[in-house]
Amino acid sequence: DELASIRKKIKTLDNQVRAKMQELLQTKAKMLNESLIVIRNDRMCLCVKSEYKHVLKGIIHDESSSGSTVYIEPYSALEISNRLVGYKEDEKREINKILNELSQFVWAYYEEIRTNYENLTILDVIYAKAKYAIYHNAYKPEVNDMGIIDLKLARHPLIPQDRCVPINVKLGDAYQAIIITGPNTGGKTVALKTTGLLTLMTQCGLLIPANEGSKVAIFKQILADIGDEQSIEQSLSSFSAHMTKVIKILNNLGHKALV
Repeated sequence: DELASIRKKIKTLDNQVRAKMQELLQTKAKMLNESLIVIRNDRMCLCVKSEYKHVLKGIIHDESSSGSTVYIEPYSALEISNRLVGYKEDEKREINKILNELSQFVWAYYEEIRTNYENLTILDVIYAKAKYAIYHNAYKPEVNDMGIIDLKLARHPLIPQDRCVPINVKLGDAYQAIIITGPNTGGKTVALKTTGLLTLMTQCGLLIPANEGSKVAIFKQILADIGDEQSIEQSLSSFSAHMTKVIKILNNLGHKALV
């Protein structure tokens, strides 16, 4: 009720200041560069021609970059403006008081609110994963800790479904490494990224865009060197840039890693 009362007074005083300003816009038109009320330092001002700045009595709050206009708060509106500023300060204090009271009220239910927030977050994530799986026609893979990957018609989730070419990838059972060769734009990089990304998606609890019966292993490390980072500044050729990364991978390689 107190806040409503203060805001009613603010509106009344604001209208009074504007009415006074509108009156001056008409009676002092020849002294003004523009028939506008402008705000400077949170005060209503008139755009007064610089040669009249000592004629139109008021407080100068600002000046244009060219110096041709000064922004003056007329004395005739000053008393009302001061009261308006006072009520705006009262409004801020009343808002803080209400927010403080509401915070104290909410604090009493902190544990319930925190528990609800955590539970709703979990449910929201589950629903988001489900909607994502439906959109990408995704399935739950068979998960193992033996390093076996068997992706059946796997699709890169960031490539539009109507343009994506599904791939089959097998690794970790009959052999521990694969070499992919082929022409440029043949899909080699996408195959690498799809394998790594679907493995990470599985470890994040997401269903993957691959056919039913696909297998994905849980790894302790997933390390990659994908792309060309040739550096003229460091005098590195494409080959030596890759070698630098491969050495770093080998130096940090642990048990149960997908490289």
